[in-house]
Amino acid sequence: MNYRERRNYERAQLEALVQCTIFNAAKSFPAKTFNHGMGGMYLRSKTLLQPGIALCIRLKDFPTYKDCPGFCQGLRTMTLAEVKWCRELSDADAFGYEFGVRYYEPDY
Repeated sequence: MNYRERRNYERAQLEALVQCTIFNAAKSFPAKTFNHGMGGMYLRSKTLLQPGIALCIRLKDFPTYKDCPGFCQGLRTMTLAEVKWCRELSDADAFGYEFGVRYYEPDY
């Protein structure tokens, strides 16, 4: 499928392990981010998520400077984000689902 790019910020390619928790729930699951920007990130996991769900996302492995020189801008160590979309991946993919999130921004 060809999806039209609608991001407001440039994305940096960087793989990192994260832990996701559905906000105000006990359910937590591992995921992997593949790119990120100032407005959000793209992840994969084995968990199907509905758009609109709020997630608390915590970075589990911190990339070194050599892994992301100049590309760590927008990478948050812990953040709240809204699931914007979620799709099933092919059977060959170990994760099962891919999804995109947009960071919640503070009101101040």
